[in-house]
Amino acid sequence: MTRFIILSVLTPGLLLGCVSEQKYKDAKQSKQEVSTQLAAAQRERDDLKVRNEQYEVQTEADKNQIADLQKKLAERDTQLTAQKTDLDATSAKLGEASAKMAKLQTDLASAQRDSAALKQVQQRLADVEKANAELQQQITALKSQLAAAKAPSETPPPAPAPAPSTSAPPQP
Repeated sequence: MTRFIILSVLTPGLLLGCVSEQKYKDAKQSKQEVSTQLAAAQRERDDLKVRNEQYEVQTEADKNQIADLQKKLAERDTQLTAQKTDLDATSAKLGEASAKMAKLQTDLASAQRDSAALKQVQQRLADVEKANAELQQQITALKSQLAAAKAPSETPPPAPAPAPSTSAPPQP
């Protein structure tokens, strides 16, 4: 278009012959410079168009990548929320288990005390049974002596019975 304007301005002047040779050469050189500048401007415009298209493609790719990253971020947020819920539930279960463990430890300590008391009672019972057996032997010996004393016998009287044991059964 610029070429057309220059030609339309220069052509009538050349045809009319009112331009000197120097002015004609200057105009021609000016036309050549304008053509060169125009070609450079068109190349630059084409380069800018290509770069603009590349930027648009890159921008679209970046938008898609951002959308994908936002989707992944949302998925991770959901996953973290689920993990936090699981952690809270596990913490609650741990608290319950700790409470049960404390109760079981208390029950165990109580059972151990009961077991120690039972052993003491069993020991006392064994002592009482032993004392009872000794008393039964003494009673049997005394009965034998009493029966022997009542029966007329030709043998001298038996020797006195041993004295009863002074050990008393332990108190429960």
